[in-house]
Amino acid sequence: MKGAPTMPAAVYAHAAWMLVAVAIGTWSGYLGLLRALQGPGGRAPLPGRFNLQVHQWTGIVYYVMLYLGVVGGFLMVEFVLGVEVSGFWEWHKRLGLLVVAVYTAAGWIGLGLLKRPAGPSRARPIAHMVLNFTGCTLIGLQILLAILKVNGVF
Repeated sequence: MKGAPTMPAAVYAHAAWMLVAVAIGTWSGYLGLLRALQGPGGRAPLPGRFNLQVHQWTGIVYYVMLYLGVVGGFLMVEFVLGVEVSGFWEWHKRLGLLVVAVYTAAGWIGLGLLKRPAGPSRARPIAHMVLNFTGCTLIGLQILLAILKVNGVF
């Protein structure tokens, strides 16, 4: 394994920001999962209770942090690193754009659920949940690959 190159602090700040966003999103996602698994009496087979307001606010904070992280990533590459994005990092950027698309769809459905609750049909909440878990998985993959790349694994 090659030695890790020296990276500007902005790179680590971007990674830390995205990890905090994922932690908040995981909390919000867990609350949403509790809601999805609620049975009679409002109890889920997992520990904890669903709290709609906490789920909504952590979800909003998560989306805002993700979008700011993506914008920050683009600004960092352009103005701090001053490099042309190519090779591996081009794929990191493209995966970031895919994540934005997935979360935009999930957020749009989530906002729709705020304005008009699901009712008996579970299609919108399930689509919202699947898109969020897909986006989170893509971010996890993106973070893992970036860590491996920065540490000279490939």
